[in-house]
Amino acid sequence: GITGAQRKGLGMLKRSSSFKSIQEQTMLQAASSLAAIVLLPGLFPSCGAVPVLAVNDKPWFCHDLNCPSFEVLETNSSKHVKYEVRKYPAARWVSTDVQFDTEADFMHAENEAFMRLFHYISGENAAKAKIEMTVPVVNTIQPGQGPFCKNNLTMSFFVPFDFQKVGPPKPTDSSIFLSLFEEMEVYVIQFSTLPPGPSGKTIAEEAKKLADVLPAGTFQDEPYLSASYDSPFRVLRRHDEIWLKKQTQVRGGRSGEEERET
Repeated sequence: GITGAQRKGLGMLKRSSSFKSIQEQTMLQAASSLAAIVLLPGLFPSCGAVPVLAVNDKPWFCHDLNCPSFEVLETNSSKHVKYEVRKYPAARWVSTDVQFDTEADFMHAENEAFMRLFHYISGENAAKAKIEMTVPVVNTIQPGQGPFCKNNLTMSFFVPFDFQKVGPPKPTDSSIFLSLFEEMEVYVIQFSTLPPGPSGKTIAEEAKKLADVLPAGTFQDEPYLSASYDSPFRVLRRHDEIWLKKQTQVRGGRSGEEERET
C-alpha cells in the first residue's frame, strides 16, 4: 500500500508538474507574443521565408535571413576587449550614399538611406522584383576631412544568394547603386544596444574601443563600418558589430575595397 508520506509526495509531484505545465504554457505564450513583435510580418519583404543558404553553420544572429558567409581566422582579447578577425569572400551588395553634418543628423541620414534601399527591395527596381530582406545592414562611415566638412554614410544591403551569381535587378533610383565588396579581412567587435539601434556616437565609441586595442598599422582607420542584424522592434538578444578592415598588401595596400557595378 501507499503510505501517507508517499501520497503527500505524489500530490506535491502532481502540483509541481501542473505548475511546470502552466509555466511552460506561459513561457510559450510570451515567446509567441514577443515573436509577433519582433518579426512584424509584412514589415520586410519575405522576412518569414526560409532562404537558400550558402552554409549550414551560419551564426545565430543572422536568424532566418541570408547573410554573408565568413571564416573566423582569430579570436583575441586585449584590455578586456574581445574581438575576432574574419575573412569575407567577395560578394554583391546594393548601396546608397547620404551625407550628414553632425551627430544629430546621423539618424536622419540613416533613415533616409534605409528607406531608399527598402523601396528598392520592395519592387522599385528595373525588374519590379521583390527581394527578401537580408542581414547585416552595413554602414560605411567616412568622416569629413575637417570640422566643417560633410561626413559620408554609405548604407549597404547584402544581395541574397539567389542573386549573387546572376546579379540583382538594376535600380531605377539614381541614388542607389550595385556594389561589389572584394574579399576582405576585418577586425570585429560585437556589442548590443537598445532599440532602434546604435547611434552615431555609439558607433564611433565602439570603433575607437576596437582601434585602441589593435596594433598600430594593422588596420585601416577610415572608413569604419557598423553592421546591424536586428529589426528596430527586436527587444532581446540584439546584435551589432564594428568592422575595421585589416591592412594588407592587396591592391596597393588596401583590402575589401568597394567597387560600383555598371
